[in-house]
Amino acid sequence: MLTLEHTTRSYTGARGCMCGCRGKYSDSDRTRKMAITALLKDSTVRLQTWPPHDDAGCVFVDTPTRTRVLYLTEAGVAAVRAMGVEEV
Repeated sequence: MLTLEHTTRSYTGARGCMCGCRGKYSDSDRTRKMAITALLKDSTVRLQTWPPHDDAGCVFVDTPTRTRVLYLTEAGVAAVRAMGVEEV
């Protein structure tokens, strides 16, 4: 099960550039909890991983107009894999 401790930050914004010019990054507990709920309810959610640094991967959903991303720790990546989320 994915918990708040498995996350580092979240992003939501218009599709395209994710530098912050079209959306917002947040480290707050509230926005990360909302992202966990929203993303894990969406059947199109996907997992992407990379070599660990500040985070080890993310779960994300792209809609026709928005991108929502939740960045994960290594334990978060393991939790999401255990839940059966498809990896890209």
